[in-house]
Amino acid sequence: MSQDKPGTEIDPETMLPRGQQPEDDGLERVHLEPCPCGKTPAMLMVELETSKKRGHTFGDCCGEWMIEFNNNYNVDKEKMAERAKVAWNRATRRPWRLPISS
Repeated sequence: MSQDKPGTEIDPETMLPRGQQPEDDGLERVHLEPCPCGKTPAMLMVELETSKKRGHTFGDCCGEWMIEFNNNYNVDKEKMAERAKVAWNRATRRPWRLPISS
């Protein structure tokens, strides 16, 4: 779920609310959904050897919640990063709870 105001449209090119421009400091800013730990990561870490089919990505917030994404044997690092970001943002978020035994 986005932290933006309800009804705010996100521009798919910049991943920012439509009409908002990225800061011009040479760093690419992307919109990341919050982690189930409650924090929004500033960046994603990607575990993947080049040209592998599957990779894993996790936020720099807690390092506990990891998702798998399909890299489809891609070798381009920018495409790998984009696939990791899309997988992170599309993942279903449910807080993790220990099962209660009876």
